[in-house]
Amino acid sequence: MGEKITIVGSNPHQQNEKSDKLEVLFVFSSAFRNLFVNVNCFYFVRGRGKEAMEIPVQQKKLSLDIKGNKTDIVICAYDDHFMVIATQIGSMGTILQARKEEGVSIHPTFSVSVLLGKRDEPMLVACARQIIEHISNAGSSRSLVLSLGLRDHSLPTLKGIVSAVTENCLW
Repeated sequence: MGEKITIVGSNPHQQNEKSDKLEVLFVFSSAFRNLFVNVNCFYFVRGRGKEAMEIPVQQKKLSLDIKGNKTDIVICAYDDHFMVIATQIGSMGTILQARKEEGVSIHPTFSVSVLLGKRDEPMLVACARQIIEHISNAGSSRSLVLSLGLRDHSLPTLKGIVSAVTENCLW
């Protein structure tokens, strides 16, 4: 076991009682470079001090070989979104957000944007779109945060990731 890294976030701009009650706490059991293999738990922490209550977030971890590259995948289900981390390089890589647009149209539309990382990789955007479509078709309206740290950005690699995520989905 490595050292524990704890990251706590809250919104300092809201000063009312309700905003202080909900904080997000991520607990990792080893150094960041091994995050994807050794994720211990993600927790929501409600309240402060003695009244704090830990609620584990549902998650799945898997490791597979895609085109000769060891690929680690972590899928987490939060109340308002899903987070999928897929890495072959041991780091976050490009982070994308995908969501279903609410509208009057019969056919759903989806929005995918790159939050951090490579903006000139249309295959990464296509991967996020495939996963958010699968989430939507399963009946969920939650958004997706997708992290792709890949050595190989080829179509077979991305198809392998989409296939592994949809076969092990939490939605």
